[in-house]
Amino acid sequence: MRLLDLVQSRYGGTRYASHFFDTDIQMIPTCEPEDAEPLRIDYVVFTGSLAGAHIEGDGSFRIGLDENDTTDFATVDNLIECDARLEVLRDYPFVREFYSEALPAGDELLKALRNVVADVRLVDEASGRLTSVFAGSGLTVFVSRTWNVLGGMMAPMIKVGAVGEALLDGAIATVR
Repeated sequence: MRLLDLVQSRYGGTRYASHFFDTDIQMIPTCEPEDAEPLRIDYVVFTGSLAGAHIEGDGSFRIGLDENDTTDFATVDNLIECDARLEVLRDYPFVREFYSEALPAGDELLKALRNVVADVRLVDEASGRLTSVFAGSGLTVFVSRTWNVLGGMMAPMIKVGAVGEALLDGAIATVR
């Protein structure tokens, strides 16, 4: 129950427009300990649809569609930081969103993006096992395989924001 108290006090009542879930979310962590073995904190992220997130008794933060879930972000804070970075990405003058099956792996992608912007880095606090946010001078790149892993209903999602059209085109050519 200590974990539930911590999660409720830190996140309970939080609401915002999530770009990761592409909808408004509420954080209303609840748990029925007498019914749940092992302990599970539901509605850590509530979307009003089958998508959402919960925390297992061992503290693992799981994102899922109904009962099909996976570990992506290490913590709720990583999801919140990812959403904050996606909000910033939307404000770039040049933004593109697309889906691609042919994504380079994380380290390969970072190396390739450094050919476009030398100071690009992986933003660890906004990234997870299946989601990566890269940022550098005038460029932010978001790559998520989460929804693809949760049933293959869509190819991995890429969002690119840049200060110039040539920079945007260079980054897109790198991730395609």
